[in-house]
Amino acid sequence: MVGYTNFHTDVTLNFMANRMTATISNEELAVFANGISDLDGWIEASFAAAVEAEAAGRDLEAGTYFRAAEFFMAPDHANKAEAYDRFLECYDRAHPEVASMRRRVPYGGSELEVIDVPATGPTKDVIVACSGFDGLIEEMYAGVLALAANGYRVVLYEGPGQGAALRRSHLPMIAEWERPVAAVLDHLEIESCTLLGLSLGGYLAPRAAAFEPRAKRIIAWGAHFAMIETFRPRIGDESLNGLIGLMDEEQVDVVNEVVLAMMETNATARWSITHGMHTCGGETPYDFIKWVQTMTLRDVADRITQDTLILHGASDHLVPVDEVWVQAAASVNAKSVTARIFSEYENAAEHCQVTNRKAVYDVILDWLEALQRRNRAEQQPSGGP
Repeated sequence: MVGYTNFHTDVTLNFMANRMTATISNEELAVFANGISDLDGWIEASFAAAVEAEAAGRDLEAGTYFRAAEFFMAPDHANKAEAYDRFLECYDRAHPEVASMRRRVPYGGSELEVIDVPATGPTKDVIVACSGFDGLIEEMYAGVLALAANGYRVVLYEGPGQGAALRRSHLPMIAEWERPVAAVLDHLEIESCTLLGLSLGGYLAPRAAAFEPRAKRIIAWGAHFAMIETFRPRIGDESLNGLIGLMDEEQVDVVNEVVLAMMETNATARWSITHGMHTCGGETPYDFIKWVQTMTLRDVADRITQDTLILHGASDHLVPVDEVWVQAAASVNAKSVTARIFSEYENAAEHCQVTNRKAVYDVILDWLEALQRRNRAEQQPSGGP
């Protein structure tokens, strides 16, 4: 449903509830969220709601609840693997057509999962798309059907640290995103494409494009010039600057002591840091933060030569909107840079426009069509006297 809703007083839980509106009604979510006081309560309530919905044959809703439970479970939670597996089972029952679109791409002795969505009618272009730090390709499928309906083949893929690559193949996320992108393009024999990255994918897609000539266009759905900036809304300027100073001085013990102390008293911080360590393969908070510092376009932005579209929400609670201008300004050799900031008036001001993604797909389609018109005009012979 269009419109960001206040389901819960906790910002993180409220954001997750709003993510769930893609498949569950606001009325049902309001009842579900009522009475949940913390992350443990959320996990318990989500898992119970999933079991109940599955028993009732509501596979789409059941999958969403299983995913909501798994999202906040610690890596060693007894039910985490089960919740993920049951999410996929419910999802595939709700979307039986996806079975024929699933592919597996060889990668480093393991495999990456792909959903290859064909274009309706003649194919105008191939869009190769990934999510970010904690998204799943299944969550993107319904939305990209709007692109497929307009003639775009959409290849949804999971790289290291995402989806099954993390949960089943135990591949940690890497900064060098050109490696999984090359594996996908090679295996599917794609010679030209648009790279799209959602959320942290706003770093991943441009990073890959800086080294991948088959990427002709970039869509950064969420500016992510430097991942460390996502800490700023949470801990404030002074604390972040102090943390960066400690990292620069390699104060390993001090950083671990400070962050572990915060995790002792803040359940959301405990989940966030634990999830981060799991995703990057780190053993300590210091390892995670050190890895976060590698996730930046600072040293590669000048290698980006493609047409670039940057999309962001005006009230994004996770990534400061200033990242849009930093990322755009750093793309000094891009063929073009277009930035689009979504407003509260559009019900799309939050992170990744979770409650009005149609607005984003409309902008993407308009941008791609405008580039095609420009390219056709450039290919026309110039008039003479």
